[in-house]
Amino acid sequence: MTFWITALYLLSANFLLKGYLADSAASNTGARDNKGTEFILTFTENLQRDEHDAKLQAVGTTQTPATVTVEAPAVGFTTTFNVSFGEVKTVDLPRVAVELRGSGVQDKGIHVTASEEITVYGVFTESATSDAFLALPTDVLGTEHFASCSPPSGSFPSQIGVVGTDDGTTVSIVPKQGVTFDGLAYAAGQTITVTLDRLQCLQLQSDGDLTGWVSYHFQQERGGLQWKPFRYRW
Repeated sequence: MTFWITALYLLSANFLLKGYLADSAASNTGARDNKGTEFILTFTENLQRDEHDAKLQAVGTTQTPATVTVEAPAVGFTTTFNVSFGEVKTVDLPRVAVELRGSGVQDKGIHVTASEEITVYGVFTESATSDAFLALPTDVLGTEHFASCSPPSGSFPSQIGVVGTDDGTTVSIVPKQGVTFDGLAYAAGQTITVTLDRLQCLQLQSDGDLTGWVSYHFQQERGGLQWKPFRYRW
C-alpha cells in the first residue's frame, strides 16, 4: 500500500463523508455501521522509507465524552485519552510496532477500546506515498472477503493485510496468482491456510494483481477479520 490508498474506503475526504452518511443512516434504521467500542486493526506496508509514523484518528460520536485506549501489545505501547462529540484525536503509532513488512505472519495488531461509540481511521503518509482507511468495529466484521486490487507498479507489489480478532482464527486464502508466503511458494489456485491468534496479522504480497482473492474465516465462537485488501495509486 503506497501513495496508494485503500480502495475499500477510497480517498480520505470520501471515506469521511461515507462514514458520516453511514452514521446518519444507521441511527435511523438500526443497521450495522462503522461506530463501535472495540476495534482491531493493522497497517499494511508503506514501501517508502522516510520513516514517518502511522497515525490513528479517533472521532467522538456521542454526547458523552469517550475514554479511548490504544494498544500495540507487541511493543508495550499504550495511550489513553478522551474524545468529545465531533472531536478528532490523532495518535502517532511507532512505525516499527505496527507496519507489516514482507509476506508472512507478524504480531503487529492494534487494539482500540472506548467507553462510548467512536469511529476510527488509519492514516499512513509518506513523501511520495500515502494510505488511509476506515476501521470497522469488531461487532460488524465478516467471514468472507474479496480483494479488488490495482496491478503492481515498478517495485511496488500488490498486497493485502489481515488481522485476527480471536485466538484460533483459521484463515483460508485462494490466490489467483502464484505467491510466496512465509518462505513457501504457492501456485495460483492453491489454498493458503493460516491460523491467527488475537492481534496476530498476515500480509500477502505479489508481483501480480491480487484481485479475486477470497478469504474464509472459521471462528470458534465469535469475531471476524479486519481485512485490508485494496490499493490504489494516489
